Amino acid sequence: MTFFTSIYGGLGQGLLYALVAIGIFLTFRVMKHPDLTCEGSFAFGGALAMTLIFNGVPAILAMLVAMFGGAAAGFLTGIIHTKLKIDGIVVGLLMTMALFSINIFVMGSSSISAPMENFIFTPIRQLFSNVFGMEPFYAHLTSHIFMGLIVVGLIITGLYFLYKTSFGLSIRATGSNELMSRANGVNTDITKITALVLSNAIIALAGALIVQHQSVADVRSGAGVLVIGLAALVIGEVIMPKNANFLVKFLCITAGSIIYFVITSLIIVSGLMSADATMLLTAVITLAALCAPKLKGLYRSRRKKSGSNGNGTTGVTDTSKTEQVASANGGAE
Repeated sequence: MTFFTSIYGGLGQGLLYALVAIGIFLTFRVMKHPDLTCEGSFAFGGALAMTLIFNGVPAILAMLVAMFGGAAAGFLTGIIHTKLKIDGIVVGLLMTMALFSINIFVMGSSSISAPMENFIFTPIRQLFSNVFGMEPFYAHLTSHIFMGLIVVGLIITGLYFLYKTSFGLSIRATGSNELMSRANGVNTDITKITALVLSNAIIALAGALIVQHQSVADVRSGAGVLVIGLAALVIGEVIMPKNANFLVKFLCITAGSIIYFVITSLIIVSGLMSADATMLLTAVITLAALCAPKLKGLYRSRRKKSGSNGNGTTGVTDTSKTEQVASANGGAE
């Protein structure tokens, strides 16, 4: 039962954190731009949402405000990077540092919590508990899964159709070849800023959901988010088929996030590692996912070599081909 609960809880967590992995994918993979603003925008989104919920603002409205806050952070990062020509990594670090102080100003302290009755998950939990007769604990976990499916589904659908438009194609072209895109009349500054706005808005939305999942917003809640998002992204890319379209890529990234959290939950529950070693576990899982394609390629190459050298298979094939050529020449003469 404990393992089942871990898998069930990991599924809900994975869906919520999938938004972080998708946001990182938009900058790291599509734009080829390592944006480090994500940790700051994640905490900023959580701080805005929890503060507004604490002051009686409906959770849905608070989450929308959190998205606008993350979009503003991404916009500032993009403006400073494109107009002032400052390195993107440096800008991301500076923005994260600035948001740390801004989060304290927004919350009024280093952490803040609000009554669970005001969270976005509460009506869904009550629905599953009162209408379907589900136990309160599992109704709570199911509400995370249900809301995660809705939000991730909406984000993936919107991004899929956006990146099929001409403007979306220009964003992708900028990431593939910026000089060629500029030569073809694409305003690469606008595409870069737009990608950063979208990425940080989605990550801030993830922060707004996670703080409600954890029932508290902390000024340090963004620490390690980049590593977790990269781990989910790498796992998703391992299971991603070649030449996949954007819809399949987003689904694989979501699956990668779920796999990461399920594996982490199972390892912690089994007692192999404590919850304090989560970052070490994340590093190990990410390294394993990065090494998986290379190990798979080595295994295939060794199988080919052993197949060509074993039992004289290659020799028999070459001999049969020689006999066929000789007979053909003899017939021609």
